[in-house]
Amino acid sequence: MLEIRGILRLERWWRRLQTVLTSFWFVPLVLGAGGWAVALLALRLDQWEALQAGLGDIFFRQIAAETARSILATIAAATISATSIVYSLSLLIRTLAASSLGPRLVQDFRQDRLTRLTLGVQLAAFTYALTVLYYVGSVVETRTISIGLAIGFVLAALSFLVVFVNRISDQVSIDHIVARVAGNLQWALKREAARAEKGTRAPLPEPTPPAGATILAEEDGYVASISYSAIAGGADPAMRTVELLVRPGDFVIRRKALARIDLEEAPEGFAKLVREAVILGHARTYYQDIPARFQLLVEIALRALSPGVNDVFTAVACANHLAGAFSLLDGRDLTPPVYFDEARDVIVVPKALRFSDLAGAVFHPLRQAAAQVHVMNVALLGTLGDLAIASRSASARAVYVEHAQLLVASACRQPLEDADRAMIEKLLERTRVGLQEAGEIKEPAPAPHREEGWEETAS
Repeated sequence: MLEIRGILRLERWWRRLQTVLTSFWFVPLVLGAGGWAVALLALRLDQWEALQAGLGDIFFRQIAAETARSILATIAAATISATSIVYSLSLLIRTLAASSLGPRLVQDFRQDRLTRLTLGVQLAAFTYALTVLYYVGSVVETRTISIGLAIGFVLAALSFLVVFVNRISDQVSIDHIVARVAGNLQWALKREAARAEKGTRAPLPEPTPPAGATILAEEDGYVASISYSAIAGGADPAMRTVELLVRPGDFVIRRKALARIDLEEAPEGFAKLVREAVILGHARTYYQDIPARFQLLVEIALRALSPGVNDVFTAVACANHLAGAFSLLDGRDLTPPVYFDEARDVIVVPKALRFSDLAGAVFHPLRQAAAQVHVMNVALLGTLGDLAIASRSASARAVYVEHAQLLVASACRQPLEDADRAMIEKLLERTRVGLQEAGEIKEPAPAPHREEGWEETAS
């Protein structure tokens, strides 16, 4: 048990480290400290007589102290000014994106490595120039290595600044921001698919729905991640099945059920372990919560469709990128695989996240918000038709057709011109014809369940 708790502490520290690594201060401060260290090394090399004798006076030329101070002071002033410009531009872009598209975009913008690297290079050049400037006049001689490296730092800082400004000019575009969010979503889906394929193994024992005690939460917050291996490794020897009742992204309140076991009473030590394995946070994160990435695109689309913004084509762009993400998913559930600990003969069953539930969480809000927006209805219907025709999963096709029919019914409740109504009906007919050419839709077999919410998950 002590070893399991040690693993949990490491996982918590790893999450904190990931937060620190994506912060605005860590990489710039590390590179700034690196500039200070390089300055001390360059000053030592300037006074190394053996290196001077080996390279000769062509490379080692004494520079007057006043000239060196002038160069270094100019570099320090320029780089600290560039640092303030980078900070201002990056914060401005985040403010504009948060106010017009959604405040949760700020978390996504924190993943931009170029911004942090640009800040770090500017601070490295500043600390280097300031450190060498401090030692000018106190060392025996000032030679070309320290001043040459200062000029090299400036050239690198200017290069990063030019690339950063070019990136900022692209980020002003709403289409670029939407494409960026969609790219992160597709990257997460590809990573999840590769992880699921890598974790494929022999068939697991059939899990038995537990009907015993439940483990309740003692604090509230969003589920950031769950350590399934720790729960299985710390299970009581008499325990065989642990059913988790929450998944990453759920909001947990005090005394909400976290898990159900097949014992009449939960061991106190195991209940505490489960509460520690279900890591809570103050906001939704992207570590294991892929639906949050879908929700980010939905939020942008809903804001664009609101009367205050009224930017229909941004919503259409979100619908197009959501279609790209669903084509990667292609009917696959996002439920983590059942975890089986062979040494302890314990099965941990995660809470299911069905493809149909995810599609409903995406398309229902879009359909409701676009009920009176003909352009968005046409775009959504075309997107659903493309997905239904291109999908290789019969169950996914059924889901897409169901949402297409709901969309047509919602759109036709509004007063429409005959031409608009004919356009919508034509798109639905196109979907039906395409499905007939692709093959018949077979209804997916219903998953076994019971009233308490048990759902069998595929291994």
